Amino acid sequence: MAENQNTKAAVRRSIRLERAKLSIKQQAKKAEQLMQIIVQLPEFIHSQHLAAYWPNDSEISPLGILATAYKMGKSCYLPKLDPDPIAHMQFVEYHPGDSLTANHLGILEPSLEHRKSIAPKSLDLVLVPLVAFDTKGQRLGMGKGYYDYTFAFHKTDPNSKLFLLGIAYDLQKVSELPFQEWDIPLDGVATETQSINLKDPL
Repeated sequence: MAENQNTKAAVRRSIRLERAKLSIKQQAKKAEQLMQIIVQLPEFIHSQHLAAYWPNDSEISPLGILATAYKMGKSCYLPKLDPDPIAHMQFVEYHPGDSLTANHLGILEPSLEHRKSIAPKSLDLVLVPLVAFDTKGQRLGMGKGYYDYTFAFHKTDPNSKLFLLGIAYDLQKVSELPFQEWDIPLDGVATETQSINLKDPL
């Protein structure tokens, strides 16, 4: 366990440093390339309820994808974190241009006062942030457990329609990540150059 945690911490530190070296221009170009790949995926085309995240810490931005989805008539959502010790997220409807407020981690999120929320089980597609990934679908996040806790049902529910798609830069790919039994694997990964489907395609 301690060895796994040390390995994760080392990978997390290394990848975040590499990611931070990307210029604003490089980040924008790669986000545009990612969007061109995402919008052609059947999981995106057939989705009606799509969630993403507000980019932070040089993460690849899904905001162009959300804007495109909104123009196509899809319902879009952003996570709202519960500061309770149990790592829980709500997904609140988002319209491009909505006023957002910073949560306890400094990440912008929508307000439930103005928009409705949706149950995680009712989402079709979630664009998941990550620090590192491998081709087996293992994901390394920031270590808070929000996504693993919120989507724990997806690992055991054979009827889950949800598709968890990790999005990242190519530089965030590693050969193999350690994992624990509570880690929720991704159904696919997309970067600025490729998409990998780890689940039966639609």
